[in-house]
Amino acid sequence: MPAPLLAAPPLILLKPGTTGTLRLLRTESDILPVDRETLFELSIASVPSGNVENQSVKVAMRSVFKLFWRPEGLPGDPLEAYQQLRWTRNSQGVQLTNPTPYYINLIQVSVNGKALSNAGVVPPKSQRQTSWCQAIAPCHVAWRAINDYGGLGAKKEQNLP
Repeated sequence: MPAPLLAAPPLILLKPGTTGTLRLLRTESDILPVDRETLFELSIASVPSGNVENQSVKVAMRSVFKLFWRPEGLPGDPLEAYQQLRWTRNSQGVQLTNPTPYYINLIQVSVNGKALSNAGVVPPKSQRQTSWCQAIAPCHVAWRAINDYGGLGAKKEQNLP
């Protein structure tokens, strides 16, 4: 399957104190779904050039960015999508249901007052099973989500029977 996006140029040589521009180009128009967002990871590596000199340190770095492709005309407000997230309890723990066409990027999730690290994302029009609250009753969840601008949505809370 061909890649739906292409980074150009694939390699950039940067001199000290300069910047570069990376363009993302859409290569195929019919590969990506039109009824929901698609999530990509953009990985950028920086590798120092030249030899290591005496008393110097060179560091290679890799940055990974979430890149969302959003088709035109999706229904609903992406800034409010996290408020439609449904939390239900079952024998395996807590199931999250996202009925929207938008990815929900969870952050600051707590279960019964205990903060969880790396709550992750809930894909559009999907369910995600977690092991939270398996044997704990009652179960109180609180969450926030990262919005399109990198800010945090208002805190939401729910008691699960």
